[in-house]
Amino acid sequence: RRVVSGDYSGNVIVWDAATLKQLVSKSSGASRVNSVSFSSDGSRVVSGAYSGNVVEWGAATRTPLLSKRTGASRVNSVSFSSDGSRVVSGDYSGNVIVWEAATLTQLVSKRSGASRVNSVSFSSDGSRVVSGDYSGNVIVWEAATLKQLVSKSTGANTVNSVSFSSDGSRVVS
Repeated sequence: RRVVSGDYSGNVIVWDAATLKQLVSKSSGASRVNSVSFSSDGSRVVSGAYSGNVVEWGAATRTPLLSKRTGASRVNSVSFSSDGSRVVSGDYSGNVIVWEAATLTQLVSKRSGASRVNSVSFSSDGSRVVSGDYSGNVIVWEAATLKQLVSKSTGANTVNSVSFSSDGSRVVS
């Protein structure tokens, strides 16, 4: 069991979950890693960086497998789908992007309407994506098309983090 973290110095670090002993540390080459996520099988890590890159890593080898420039000035959030076939990213330009994980080919992209997307996450069945943004909105999207299904203003200045419950019936922000 492992935990992954990204830091302000641009490192992606894999830790033993029981002891928090550092197992792997690798410089991403970026000035800051804003978000990291493990694939459900633990073989891959995806990172989103201040540089605007989404990078997929081999978790055991510390090798960057794929890297894509999003076109945004920075990637704020990344997450794997539970089956590991897709990655979603949210960026400083307000974009939500779904990528094919095997190639980091962009499948679909949509502007959220906010100046920046702070957090993204897939539902456990992979059919939906939730985003939280700088304008205080939580938006649920259809993952295949990024068609907006529902949007709610939280009344807060910004939403920093979002996630689905394991059964997909609730969203927390």
